[in-house]
Amino acid sequence: MNLKTLKAIRNIFGRNNKKLPVLDCLYIDSQFLYFTHLDLSIRIKHYFPFKEGSPAIVINAVNFIARIATIKAPYLINSDEADNITFENSASVTKIKGLHPAEYPLDFLKQEYKELFTLSGSEIRLMNIAKEFTADDDDFRPVMSMVCIAKDHIVSSDAHKLYYRQIKRKSEIDVLIDKRAIRLMMLSGGSSFVVSCHNSKFCAESDDMTIYWNSEQSIANNLISSGNYPNWKSVVPKTEKQVIIPVSEIMQAIKAVSFAINNVSHLLRCEIKGDILTIEGRDIDFEMYASEKISILNPGNVEIKYGVKADFIMQILKMFKDEGRPQITMGFTDETHAFIFADAMLLMPMMISDYNN
Repeated sequence: MNLKTLKAIRNIFGRNNKKLPVLDCLYIDSQFLYFTHLDLSIRIKHYFPFKEGSPAIVINAVNFIARIATIKAPYLINSDEADNITFENSASVTKIKGLHPAEYPLDFLKQEYKELFTLSGSEIRLMNIAKEFTADDDDFRPVMSMVCIAKDHIVSSDAHKLYYRQIKRKSEIDVLIDKRAIRLMMLSGGSSFVVSCHNSKFCAESDDMTIYWNSEQSIANNLISSGNYPNWKSVVPKTEKQVIIPVSEIMQAIKAVSFAINNVSHLLRCEIKGDILTIEGRDIDFEMYASEKISILNPGNVEIKYGVKADFIMQILKMFKDEGRPQITMGFTDETHAFIFADAMLLMPMMISDYNN
């Protein structure tokens, strides 16, 4: 583990808001380094020159990172029984007072975890996309703030947008994965992770790191006893009306309309007729109106009017653009049901009235 990875881990954990100083520290011994914030923990192999035989120590993470960032190699890290940690090279010696290891919460290591399935590097990258479509309100919808491995799909939703990607079947149960844990998995550089559980505690283990998190669920005898993920398949409509839209052109049109009405999250009115998609926006308070027309492919001669929020559809289109897709299909039933993008994303429409110019 290098300094860049250590800083990234520290940023993911952030500062604790429980006023527990020990949770702003890391635990380190000659082989492993640990971070924990009650509901999220990580154990990772490190390659810092920690003197063999030195006792484990707990040290403020900011202080540790600051010293590692400034000390010149070669250097040696040493700890002692008085809970001091020393950084030493040929030019300097820095001693920092730490905490006793017994004060650090490592109870998550004592559990016996049952193996559930393995996530490949490519599946973790899909989960990393999925986490951007989770709900932000952890208190109101804690289940939807996580990414769900739903048997043979990766699923996430914020109640407005639904992301679903098919993968190789993993299990007969839905497993909820903390999105911060996914960010940590991404630091492994494409490694696969074995996912295991012990009641409501879960872990994902690769060759060099193990990530632990608590979930709003409990698994016993292959059954979920709490924290069920919503039945997402029930909201995916069967669509026969499809058009093919150019991703970059649509994004440029939405940006132009949003900029003209001075509101990037404003409701947009869209109309498909023939091979033209018309995107309109209006700010009633300031009497501003803008419209853009885009050429599309409409082999089924679909005609439909619908409303969308600009920031919602831009987030979806950006995902497909980042994947390198120049165009995608968009499927409809009617203006009141969800729209499907490339059999991977679903967006709920917004109610919006016709514009009278």
